[in-house]
Amino acid sequence: MGVAMTEVSTRELGTRSFTLSRNREADALVRQVVTELRREVNGLASEFGLAALVLGGGYGRGEGGALVTPGQPVSLYNDMDFFVFTRNAGRRRRRWLDIRLGHLVESWSTRLGIDMDIAPAREVSRLSKLPITLMYQELCRGYCYVFAVEDVIEKIPLAPPSALPVLEGMRLLMNRGSGLLQASQLLIGAGPTEPAERDFVWRNLHKCALGCGDALLIAAGQYDFDLGVRRRRLPAVAERLGDSSASRSLCERYEAAVTFKTHPSRDVAGDASGLAACLRTQWRQVLTACLACRVPQPEGLDLLGQLASAEMRGGVWWKNYLLNVVYGLAGVGGAGCAMPPQYWLLVRLDCLFAGETADPQEVAHFLTLWKRFN
Repeated sequence: MGVAMTEVSTRELGTRSFTLSRNREADALVRQVVTELRREVNGLASEFGLAALVLGGGYGRGEGGALVTPGQPVSLYNDMDFFVFTRNAGRRRRRWLDIRLGHLVESWSTRLGIDMDIAPAREVSRLSKLPITLMYQELCRGYCYVFAVEDVIEKIPLAPPSALPVLEGMRLLMNRGSGLLQASQLLIGAGPTEPAERDFVWRNLHKCALGCGDALLIAAGQYDFDLGVRRRRLPAVAERLGDSSASRSLCERYEAAVTFKTHPSRDVAGDASGLAACLRTQWRQVLTACLACRVPQPEGLDLLGQLASAEMRGGVWWKNYLLNVVYGLAGVGGAGCAMPPQYWLLVRLDCLFAGETADPQEVAHFLTLWKRFN
């Protein structure tokens, strides 16, 4: 069975593209990574119960970025995201497998100049009980087996995009807002001086623009895993912002972000500070519109009240409660004490974006919490 999976995956490598711009040189780089990683992890199956190592994320979906710089070799731009699955491996074996794989991808990360992220190993036997999340539903729609002794993806329950829980849209908005917050902090004063900092700023501004549109599509039940379909649907959904200028700006920034995603650059000219300020306003508008999609007659409720409403329910209430209390997000028995921790972070982020400047200590505390609940 393992041989058959390897043969199928090898044939697919030569016929598919991993980049949105269909760049041959960048696609060849991804194939090289996949081929050599496959050889490197081949011996881990028997030692650690490795069932599959899967390339997901942008490159897995064929939406990765190819960095084309005149006079330089083409390189990869986005992070590479890998998913690990085991069969009959206990917690200790999975932890050791995570460590071994982490060492492998660290060397590749240095060679390629991009981050390579590996999700913690999951047991194949538990995949049928996975909750519906954007991350795993996207994985089902676009992936590449680096190594596999069985088809693990088919064991993940498939759901239509309209079935994505509202929590997934809120989580996306939280994550992209956090990137916007970090970019905004770098733009304070003289702004970013190093090329890596400038790249971080522009990358996260465009990711926020995409995330705002996608979060609104999820809340409105109009999301699709195909980027082209999302682009066509967004103008109608954007009207939910209730302001023609805001709707038009959301769509224009979304299209600019798609262009950047297709043809990324580390040398972007433009007013990053001005765009960041506009995006902070847009982020708050989208949050309001997302809630209005789900909470009937929200006029009498503040942001916390809307997020704590029954229509916005997400996660397991008692787990939410414990996490909120342990991390100081909510008081015992207080308003919103059982809502997902991510909602509390949305409330805090909304407050940070409401002012012209944010207190550095509050920002640092927020980002610490965000890393825990990302």
